[in-house]
Amino acid sequence: MEAPGYYRREIDQWIREGNLRKLLFEAAKLHGHLCPQLAQGIKAGYLGIKELNVKISGMESLMAIIEIYNGFSDGVQLVTGCSIGNNALILKDYGKTVVTVIKKEDGDGIRIWLSPEFIEVFRAEYPEANNLFKKIEILKEETNQEEKILLKTYTENIALDLLERDEREMFQWERKKVAIPDELPMYMTKRCSICGEDVMSHKVFNIDGTFLCIPCKDSHSL
Repeated sequence: MEAPGYYRREIDQWIREGNLRKLLFEAAKLHGHLCPQLAQGIKAGYLGIKELNVKISGMESLMAIIEIYNGFSDGVQLVTGCSIGNNALILKDYGKTVVTVIKKEDGDGIRIWLSPEFIEVFRAEYPEANNLFKKIEILKEETNQEEKILLKTYTENIALDLLERDEREMFQWERKKVAIPDELPMYMTKRCSICGEDVMSHKVFNIDGTFLCIPCKDSHSL
């Protein structure tokens, strides 16, 4: 039976069907473009759901711990439904292409990371794309419009190609139990005495009877 407010109907249907292509293009609406990291996030999120045998029903039944800050995280968010706003996403920016997907009900989880061997294969298979990415995005060297368009074409084609790769080639993973953190409580708000903006009460400082938000407190103490 579907839960009231079942807003992920199409997404969950694509997960049940294993339609990673549809999921990738849906994630691109959030991320802004197709790229290999987005595709990796789609596949990792899907792998986590499949390995944990999660029954997709539109309910917010998962948590995710992501260890990198790039398109991988957007792919994971789209597939798992875990986000900062629904208190189900934890970002630990270790610079690793890693996600731990966890079932809230029992803490049963799976940590999934991009295989170092696959990274070497990836670099060897797409040398032109990797060199162009390094030039434009990492070194920020002078480039032209033709090269920018070429990089966009490369990244889109590679993203689609990655969807077809065997997940056992791309990732390594291990099952684990994870302690589920308490959900964030809801708070009333107070008004900052300096900026006049409403702030959640647990983020307000009472200084000699004057309520200050964090930025105003920091500037007030200078």
